[in-house]
Amino acid sequence: MNALSVHMCSPILSNFKAYSPETGGSDLVSIGSTEEHGFLINQLNKLDPQHRRWYIGAHQQSASYYTNPDGTQFVSAENSILAVDLPYGKDYLAYNFSRTLLRWSFEPVSGAELLLYICEANIGAVQRLVSQGRDYKYGVDVEDPQRIPRGPYFIKQPTDAIFDTSKRKLYNDITISCLASGYPTPTYKWYKEDYENDRLVAHEIDPLQDSRYTVSGGTFIIHNPQQKLDHATYHCKATNKYGTIISESVQLNFGFILEFVLKRSPESGDLNWGKAVYCDPPNHFPSVKYSWSRDYFPNFVEEDARVFVSHDGALYFSALETIDRANYSCSVSSEFSDSGRNGPFFPLRVNPH
Repeated sequence: MNALSVHMCSPILSNFKAYSPETGGSDLVSIGSTEEHGFLINQLNKLDPQHRRWYIGAHQQSASYYTNPDGTQFVSAENSILAVDLPYGKDYLAYNFSRTLLRWSFEPVSGAELLLYICEANIGAVQRLVSQGRDYKYGVDVEDPQRIPRGPYFIKQPTDAIFDTSKRKLYNDITISCLASGYPTPTYKWYKEDYENDRLVAHEIDPLQDSRYTVSGGTFIIHNPQQKLDHATYHCKATNKYGTIISESVQLNFGFILEFVLKRSPESGDLNWGKAVYCDPPNHFPSVKYSWSRDYFPNFVEEDARVFVSHDGALYFSALETIDRANYSCSVSSEFSDSGRNGPFFPLRVNPH
């Protein structure tokens, strides 16, 4: 096939029309070797996950003998032509994916069916051929582009959500949403993912079964979220008459910051020596930001080359000075909300040499 350019053509035609000169300087593909057959199989696997039927150029001349449009003998692998009921009059071949054999094979067809087809042209003629980019609007005479029939596609994927348990008295719900477009307008369903016998299973969210749930368009709202019931992975599904799409899976987590221990022992260090004072934060989820106050809140410690707060919340002194004697407190604040906790004040003593 070095001298040919092969095209997977999407217009649906009968075999008789596909052979006509009106196709514009190309013809249905000839298969003259197992290598050419293998090449086409690879292209079909890449381009046609729906496993549709595709015309090729083979035409039956006698029992089990086919010729190509270029006059050469059609070459096929052993047992690659499927047996069909009522074979009389089915003198042409089309690629068809056999769900029994789980592979692409050749199916005898009459040539009158409206199928996709694979065409080829001589390399020298490729520049004279007119190529067209065809998207979902091709062949549809609709003035309003928003009303062109189209399967659903996502405009907005859902994202992970965290419910702040400390704010339950202010707002007691959590929202996850997705947004899809398409025409007709897609409808939505939400699913909760669970493992059953080590197998991931998706259960549809049904507001009629649990009054805490609300599904409105692509928005899923959980009222009074409960960690034991609702801490899980979810996804949405958008559907119209042309297809269904499934979103990415997202996690619903529960954020919290517990209280500090109410009392803390004094810390001490030697003058002109380094010192690390650890925060000892309460249990929390997810990660938190740290800050330190001196003598009172919010008199935050000023960081410089000698004094700084590390990523893990420790307060570091590269060399203690007498001015560092004071009462200190560590504070933590949530990275996903304005929740936070203040730790107890405790003294830092600087021992002279």
